[in-house]
Amino acid sequence: MNKTIHFIQNKIPVFKIKTGFLFLLLFTSILFSTKSFAQKPKVIPLSDSAIKAANHSALMATLSSTFIPGLGQVYNKKYWKVPIIYATFATLIYSINYHNHQYNIYKQALATYKLPGPYIYYHDKHSDTELRFYIDQHQRLRDMSILGITLAYVLNIIDASVDANLFNYDITDDLSMKVQPFNNLDLARTTSVGLTFSFTLK
Repeated sequence: MNKTIHFIQNKIPVFKIKTGFLFLLLFTSILFSTKSFAQKPKVIPLSDSAIKAANHSALMATLSSTFIPGLGQVYNKKYWKVPIIYATFATLIYSINYHNHQYNIYKQALATYKLPGPYIYYHDKHSDTELRFYIDQHQRLRDMSILGITLAYVLNIIDASVDANLFNYDITDDLSMKVQPFNNLDLARTTSVGLTFSFTLK
């Protein structure tokens, strides 16, 4: 009995050492795993072009072209569209002024028909029916020009908004189109001729 107690007492310190070592090993592994999880994620810096593309605003482009036509196209870096926009506006403004001026002349000429005054030239050259025709013609062309400049203004805004929304999209040039004649002879001995369009991504 004494030998058994003595044997157990001799084994207890060894058991304590092994248990302490296991706890130390477990604590160390937990500590290192916690540090590994606590490490900051690796940050990859973005290029200036990528930052500018990410910050490109469709709202800004839309508002720019709303207040100043063509400014949204400049914001979208579509500079070649600006001369087209202002050439369209200039042409339509000239058309509005010209036809409005002619409309007023023929209208005054009809109002003073056969009366002496500055419009006697039109009285001698045109009848009252012709004067009414020119009045209607210039009025219609003037109104169409006003409608055209309104439409051009709206299209300028839509174009800026669409370009801004597609600013970050990669529109590839790897697209080819093949056009070849098509001839079909069916069982009824009727022939149909046409064109076949085939698109291929490179």
